[in-house]
Amino acid sequence: MKRKPILSEASVVDTLESFAEFGLIRKVFRPSPAVGMTDSHRRRYLADVRTLAQRYAQVRDMQRIPLDLASGAAIRLSAGGQNVLIQRIINDFCPRFTPGAKPVYVGDTGKKWAYFGPDYLRSLGVAIEEHGKMPDVVVHFTKRNWLVLIEAVTSHGPVNPKRLTELKSLFAGSKAALVFVTAFLNRRGLLKYLGDIAWETEVWVADTPDHMIHFNGERFLGPY
Repeated sequence: MKRKPILSEASVVDTLESFAEFGLIRKVFRPSPAVGMTDSHRRRYLADVRTLAQRYAQVRDMQRIPLDLASGAAIRLSAGGQNVLIQRIINDFCPRFTPGAKPVYVGDTGKKWAYFGPDYLRSLGVAIEEHGKMPDVVVHFTKRNWLVLIEAVTSHGPVNPKRLTELKSLFAGSKAALVFVTAFLNRRGLLKYLGDIAWETEVWVADTPDHMIHFNGERFLGPY
């Protein structure tokens, strides 16, 4: 009786990966690439890993333009606290979703604020006296004339219906349309507050920076 050919390790691995890609199996535990694999299989394995990681992340090709700071101005944040998330908002959210926007206010864990332009805010029709009521980050997306109000959620809550009402009252005189965003470091933080987030607001998660979650409404990332 003729024996069936024995499959090589590389063939088995390729077959299992194909099953995983089409959802036929949930998870593949594969041996170290260094064990029993040729150089060509090792290169293919590493290329596949990178391709799958990119596919799962669904990275978007977005034009990224940093905040439009006045000449000589800088935003310097204290170390620690929610400033880790605020830094991500400045470096990751704004260049993607409000490219070229002008910063109006940036809060800081160690002091009242890291950046504040009260004259610019007054030119938009808003005069703020109490910094404690300000959202963590405010930027003016001049291209669309939107005033984007961003809450960084680490120790306090998101833009819930109560906070939404407060912000609308605080910025009632704004000549620019208002957009409300809640930012989280990761999805675990989002899940904790998911039931509290107000409708007609946006959610951004820093560990998937190319994407946003829109809570109902007619428009995505727009004023109401």
